[in-house]
Amino acid sequence: MGHFQHQRGGQLYARTNTGASNQDTALGSRWLGTSHRYRVDWNTSNTVYSIDGTVVATHALATSTAQRPLTSDLTPTGGAVVVDWLRMTPYAASGTFLSRPFDAGSSVT
Repeated sequence: MGHFQHQRGGQLYARTNTGASNQDTALGSRWLGTSHRYRVDWNTSNTVYSIDGTVVATHALATSTAQRPLTSDLTPTGGAVVVDWLRMTPYAASGTFLSRPFDAGSSVT
């Protein structure tokens, strides 16, 4: 799985985890606090991370399973994660979306 992740210490990371190995690249804090377009391209031999059209990291870890978008916040009390939209290609002609509930530990909206 490849994704961007905000971690303690106020940095954004590009993270690839294949289940057998992982790789993190610290991208600094300049990407936090303002809107950007993040892109993750999963390829058979690598994962490429781009922000606002510029490649910021490439991890040479192969993935053979289908990938999907995910948003997360490692530090839930450290600020808000806001996602305006997600897109995954190729688009299916039709389908059903089943949202998985995550336990927030208390009632949330």
